Amino acid sequence: DTLIATPKPLFVWADEEQVFGEGVPGYQVDVALEFDPGVIPVPLVRAMIGELPEVDGAQLVDIDLRSWNRSESSFDADRGLRYFDVTVEWSLPPGVAEDVKATMSTGLGPSAFFAGEESFFEPGFVEATEPRVFGDDWTQPVVFLDRYDGSVVVSGTDDEGASLAVSVTFEPNRSVLQKLPE
Repeated sequence: DTLIATPKPLFVWADEEQVFGEGVPGYQVDVALEFDPGVIPVPLVRAMIGELPEVDGAQLVDIDLRSWNRSESSFDADRGLRYFDVTVEWSLPPGVAEDVKATMSTGLGPSAFFAGEESFFEPGFVEATEPRVFGDDWTQPVVFLDRYDGSVVVSGTDDEGASLAVSVTFEPNRSVLQKLPE
């Protein structure tokens, strides 16, 4: 199949003195492409979206895929020197933000997402965690495919317009996490 995309302006920065992301001088390339509604050209992103509960009336507004390099001296170098982040964002219709929060914290059901994070006290195990609230941002840590750290963020209020963002960091050397015995 051939996908047709409308390219937006392409930006490339390269300078030995510039600092991006993890504080390492280098280069950055931003490529924005616009696809027809409902077209998601990256199979992994389609799979992520397919594992989330559907929110009636939510509008997909952005998909961001960023590739990163970290230095060998980085604190997280053992997780992989090259990794990427995926963020998918939706605008939510009025009146559903609280229901979305409840679903994303307790109603993920049988999916590839788990509402929790790696245990601080028992590394290698995943444990359920409560969402964190800071102002109008509600954040639920999640683990994708029993391996990758992520978060679900509901920002804003139903009165002002809320958004839903799901982010996952794909680090190649992440080990599969086990569930803590109950």
